Amino acid sequence: HHTPPTDSGPDFSVYDLNLTGYLPIGSRSTWVFNHLRSDAVVSRQGETDPAAIQQQNGINCANPSLTALQQQYCNEVVNGMVANNTYGSATSLGGLSRLRSYSQARFRGAHSQFYGTELRWNLTDESTPFDIFVMKDVRTAFQLAFFYEVGSTADLLQDVGKTWRSSYGTGIRMVTASGVVFRADIATGNEGVLTEIFIGYPWEIF
Repeated sequence: HHTPPTDSGPDFSVYDLNLTGYLPIGSRSTWVFNHLRSDAVVSRQGETDPAAIQQQNGINCANPSLTALQQQYCNEVVNGMVANNTYGSATSLGGLSRLRSYSQARFRGAHSQFYGTELRWNLTDESTPFDIFVMKDVRTAFQLAFFYEVGSTADLLQDVGKTWRSSYGTGIRMVTASGVVFRADIATGNEGVLTEIFIGYPWEIF
């Protein structure tokens, strides 16, 4: 549930359905599937007047000192605030967990839909202690991962699925006896390539 810090913001709830399935491949590897559906339900809209939003935030998109590109970006930001105050904001796509080739929270809307698949191929099974700086544990496996993801966001329910973005890539995971997973991924999409190093499998965080 989201409650605005001021009366200018919306009051809305977010409902997430996150399903993950695991298919064993041989005796050591796994094929993983994930589906996320997220919907925002607004109980009270926030401020939807672009001029009022600009005044509240101390900006003026029509400022003559701004370049045409800066004015366009300013209007896009304000329009995003209007949409959020009108429809709310569901779980975003892009970043460390979903659509990994895009920046964090790159795609936002009142409704989100995501599908992902990842093959986790175990290269080793072992029990090797390690002590690297502040990290001390027992390494139990190295995994090579191959993944593909697609996602769609929209403010109107009927528009979900009209536009899809995709990411694909590969990564390495080190699994430890304590259950901690150290992950390094490189992902490619329409806006370029991103690399990330993180703790935890994808699709387990929002």
